[in-house]
Amino acid sequence: MRKGIHGEDHDALRAQSPTNVVVQNVSIIDSENTGVYLHKYTVGVTIKDSIIKNTSSAGLYLAPYGRNHRIENNLIERSGHTKPDGFPRLGWYQREGIAIDASSEHIISGNDIIDSALAGITLYKNCWE
Repeated sequence: MRKGIHGEDHDALRAQSPTNVVVQNVSIIDSENTGVYLHKYTVGVTIKDSIIKNTSSAGLYLAPYGRNHRIENNLIERSGHTKPDGFPRLGWYQREGIAIDASSEHIISGNDIIDSALAGITLYKNCWE
């Protein structure tokens, strides 16, 4: 059984988190931060047939320890070019269309990711996870 940094049981935390949620046919435009943010330990969230456009940060962010998300048939356009105050993001401060941060077992299919500042999809693990 894997334990978190503070000794918590990851599976127990997942059992208490949002599970099996479907977000479909939603438009998120001109967000001052992330378009859709799936917090830690979420399980089985589906985001499909939606538009995420003009976000200051990542278009869609999958936080650590989440599992089994489906991201399908979305338009994710113009993510991560400017900070919420309107100033440009430079270098590594630029953001991607979809950020997958230390989470696993996802299906990402049929999405159009257009004009993201950093990358279309970025997979990574931050130092503190």
